[in-house]
Amino acid sequence: KKMKKIVLSLLVVGSALFGDNLSDAESYYETGLTYQLKNEYALAIKDYTKSIKLSPNYVDAYFYRASSYGQLEDFPSAIKDFSKVIALNPNYDSVYYNRGLAYQLNNNYPSAIKDYTKAIELNPNSTDAYNNRGLLYHKLKDYSTAIKDYTKAIELNSTYDIAMTNRGLSYHELADYASAIKDYTEAMSINPNSAQAYYDRGNSYMMKEDYSIAIKDYTKAIELNPNYTDAYYNRGISYSALKDYTSAIIDYTKSINLNQSYVDAYHNRGLAYAIQADYISATTDAKKACSLGDCELIGLLKQKGLTRE
Repeated sequence: KKMKKIVLSLLVVGSALFGDNLSDAESYYETGLTYQLKNEYALAIKDYTKSIKLSPNYVDAYFYRASSYGQLEDFPSAIKDFSKVIALNPNYDSVYYNRGLAYQLNNNYPSAIKDYTKAIELNPNSTDAYNNRGLLYHKLKDYSTAIKDYTKAIELNSTYDIAMTNRGLSYHELADYASAIKDYTEAMSINPNSAQAYYDRGNSYMMKEDYSIAIKDYTKAIELNPNYTDAYYNRGISYSALKDYTSAIIDYTKSINLNQSYVDAYHNRGLAYAIQADYISATTDAKKACSLGDCELIGLLKQKGLTRE
């Protein structure tokens, strides 16, 4: 799974008040801020809206209303308000960054990339904009460009462990596992409690067929996050590769307990049972996997006459 670095920057973009009823507009705005700080976003939006009605060009009210919409995952409304801020004050990098984030969370990647690029143009030291743009290039499978953005973020902040982990993921996709492992290891030196970094490094070791080392990394990831479903699953794969099917079954079972619809875990556990000649358990898992959309194992068992009720 890909690490996602999402930052919602609540930065004051500069007050702009025009027209009458300014004191009332400011009063509603301040009340909105109070609600927002208490995570009462719907109430905050109501007061920001009242403030804007009294002062239609109140930049901060639009900005924070947009941020509140974002917290409620109403990204189209957030984008509309951030666009209004840009129309009133087009030179604030934080507004482009936040609108880019809203576009990103609304799955409009081209518009998000465009806004992150504008944010970087206005603020060449925007590490988060480089990181988030890198994430989008990664999603678009442009891994080399993603690596360039992560590298720039790391150059600006040498302790940016999340960007290091993300760059490692892009190296992994390019099958440059040595570079990926190097990035994950560096990220761990900065943040030794990153379960994600251990998990991702385990994946790269597994692709190198260094299964014993991969197991150690998955184990550490699980130690840091006992509910790390995929870490149990991938550790199970590594145990299977080492022909330790009993340990593999234990891990597949743990991943299934955490996610009852984990079709691959049912498939692999069923296969491990079959290798151990426990065809009753294998058939049960194969049928469950088939009910979830993967009928390969049950077909194989039937072909070989190994299904048992």
